[in-house]
Amino acid sequence: MEYDLIIIGGGSAGVGAALAASDYDKDKKILLIEKGPVFGGTSTLCGVCNWEPGIPSALGYHKVIAERLMENGSGFVAKTTKFYTNDYPFGLSEPCDDNYTTTYKRAGVSPYDQRRFMFYPQAMHLIMKELLIGKGVHYRLNCEFIDVLYEDKYINKIIVKSNDIKETFVGKMYIDASSNLLLCRKANCSVKIGAESKNVYNEPGAPLEYKKDLNGVTLCFEIVPKDKRSVDEIPLEYNEDVSHWKNFDNGERVPSCIYKFPNGTINVNMLPTMDGSESFDVKDEDLYNICKSRVYKYFEWLQKTGILDGYKISYIYPFVGRREFYRLEGVRVLNENHIREGIKYPNTYIAYGDHPLDTHGGSSALTQIKEKYGIFYECLLPKEYNNLFVAGKGASFSHIAASSCRLSRTMMALGEAAGVASIMALHDNCSNRNVDITKLQQYLKIN
Repeated sequence: MEYDLIIIGGGSAGVGAALAASDYDKDKKILLIEKGPVFGGTSTLCGVCNWEPGIPSALGYHKVIAERLMENGSGFVAKTTKFYTNDYPFGLSEPCDDNYTTTYKRAGVSPYDQRRFMFYPQAMHLIMKELLIGKGVHYRLNCEFIDVLYEDKYINKIIVKSNDIKETFVGKMYIDASSNLLLCRKANCSVKIGAESKNVYNEPGAPLEYKKDLNGVTLCFEIVPKDKRSVDEIPLEYNEDVSHWKNFDNGERVPSCIYKFPNGTINVNMLPTMDGSESFDVKDEDLYNICKSRVYKYFEWLQKTGILDGYKISYIYPFVGRREFYRLEGVRVLNENHIREGIKYPNTYIAYGDHPLDTHGGSSALTQIKEKYGIFYECLLPKEYNNLFVAGKGASFSHIAASSCRLSRTMMALGEAAGVASIMALHDNCSNRNVDITKLQQYLKIN
């Protein structure tokens, strides 16, 4: 089958790309392919069911989604009501009555005044699906990308598999919005993984030598109130010695963010469940089982302290949340220096960010930034192909820059930019490099 645009990955970036591309030209035929059973990626499959405070896109698909979630009681603006201490080892966020627009800024805002947006993961999937159907976007869930055919500087075809049946799709333009750059890696694009040494981009926070390091990974879980306060028994297969990770008996701590929902459920997000350097060479199936053992041990400790002994684990999410994996080495690489210098090249940006540099235990730890910064259009462009864009966490960022850019709403903004740019390229019969950036910025309402 033939399409004008094919998007790999149905997370925030992929959904944003599909919606924006369809809005720009409703007559274009668009296909969105997602390996998992739901849309939303990290927000749904991994249980990272909140949008951190920060600058969203001006185009507004995040707002459409948020408003629909709030209308049906599935989304809430939240504020932090308790902050981390040794006696209370996590930050607690709870729904409040503030307006959604209060979530739009992070840099320079006191932690007491910051607001985030929380939502039920399944509701997020359903809203995204409803919007995609309404826009006439073709989609495939539980559909795995497995191969690509390319020639010269063009991606020609992709091969996918669903229910052990292989299919071939032909596209004019492509967007790789997958979390681990599936299409780019198969097409032999230049990609990187790990922490670059200081001599690559002269970043202040970079290590002197290359390090096998990633942003920390987290396995989120949910807890609910129970009838009797007690410490629950850990399932035998997950009752492992994790003292090499954290020795709780010796006072070691794992800070967490927990989010309390109106139905009584609490979502727990450890920061992190595994450091990025440890996770670097761990296979996905082993990574999940190790992290699951740590979830049980961590929660057992919280129960033993008496902090959460009135709760029990009700659900552990099926996928570990990776904040970072493979990243494109594209036409331009956003690095720490670009983030620290703020707005310097306004004619080149397609999105903004203002989140701290936060590698969750990695090379640069947590570093606040003072003002917003721009993300270059060229961060979406592989050097090797004229009809391929990259949107999402795998875009062209350094390890340190990615620790700020990775937020879901920022990824949605990158997707929107890639989606609109791909259709503009079709309209103008040009390559991804020759898209009119001024025209793109005007449509995206970049200012």
